[in-house]
Amino acid sequence: MNPEGKNEKNRNDHRHHAVDAFIIANTDDWWINLLSKASEFDGSGKQILDEKKIDAMLKTDAGRAIALAAGAGVPLEEDPLGLQQHVTLATGEIVSGGIPGPYVEYRKNLETSLASLFVSYKSDKRLLSSKKNPYRYSHPKSGVKKHQISLSPRGALHQEFLYGKIKDPKNGEEVYVIRKPVSELNPDSLDVVVDDGVREVLKRYVSSGASLKGDVMLPMKKGGSIPIKSVRIKIDKKNLVELRPKTFVLEGDNYALAIYGLLEGKQRSREIVSFFKAINRGRKREAIVPLSLDGLPLLMVLQKLDLFVTYNKHPDEIDWNDNSKIFLSLHRVIEIGSGKIIYARHNIGTFDKKKDRNVSVFQANFSTLRAVKVKLSITGNLSPVMP
Repeated sequence: MNPEGKNEKNRNDHRHHAVDAFIIANTDDWWINLLSKASEFDGSGKQILDEKKIDAMLKTDAGRAIALAAGAGVPLEEDPLGLQQHVTLATGEIVSGGIPGPYVEYRKNLETSLASLFVSYKSDKRLLSSKKNPYRYSHPKSGVKKHQISLSPRGALHQEFLYGKIKDPKNGEEVYVIRKPVSELNPDSLDVVVDDGVREVLKRYVSSGASLKGDVMLPMKKGGSIPIKSVRIKIDKKNLVELRPKTFVLEGDNYALAIYGLLEGKQRSREIVSFFKAINRGRKREAIVPLSLDGLPLLMVLQKLDLFVTYNKHPDEIDWNDNSKIFLSLHRVIEIGSGKIIYARHNIGTFDKKKDRNVSVFQANFSTLRAVKVKLSITGNLSPVMP
């Protein structure tokens, strides 16, 4: 399970939990005692491996019974006890001597199971949670206390930054602006500063070789100068949400990506549903995503942690009865952008988006994604999800 071939546990592959479960299921007090003897420490704190003591334990009645039932030994890769004698190259197991395994060819069977093991992810996709709050001082004559139903969104409705909206002095168009400290400005992108006079002062300051981390002084008409602490800059964003009069915010994370079209068709359309938009639709009892868009039927709805199986040209390429092949093409959604989907292999934990690109993490456009959304039951059965 370690891609680099090292003799150590690869915790980045979620299947290591299945290996742990297999080991625990085949471990009893006798084995724990044996392993404890194998990892004793002497008085100086050094670990000792008493081969004679381990060998003696394996030759007891209990040891012989386990070895006889197993008929095989420890894996070939490492034998710290030095007890390996005869190795079966086909299975990589020891047929005599060493610490026996739980049964014959257990390693081969475990590898076969891991090669077709699907990793599932639990995602709480509820938009709103409701709570019934009874009025503390409600004393109705009917004996039934009044209560209030409160709804709480299960996520951030919008991003934390606040924006304003003004008319651009250059062209009169409405633009969104935000106040930003001078020290955080990019010296090569000062054209976004709204105030003409402040912008020219900053450009002259930068052209002189000075850093914006220092104090930038703005000359006053009546003499003297004052430091420029922060400035308003224009942002290249549209359709912000008005949180309150003259105050705007960017919508929060995307809740879902709805893809419209046919599996075999080339024409597709999409709708990005933000968490803010999904909450509003949910409160109004509306469908989170429409069943059709631009005359195209709903193909699939993807959310973070959803699973899908990819194919090259046609979904008929997927052999739903061959789990080992599906294992290689099963992925989970990592991130939903503006029509783009970032996804990774279902069994991979952490990854680097740049370093692992096209190895364990991938990116596709909604129009080029060739995949079938699937669901995984608690018993490990995979089945396609129909829209």
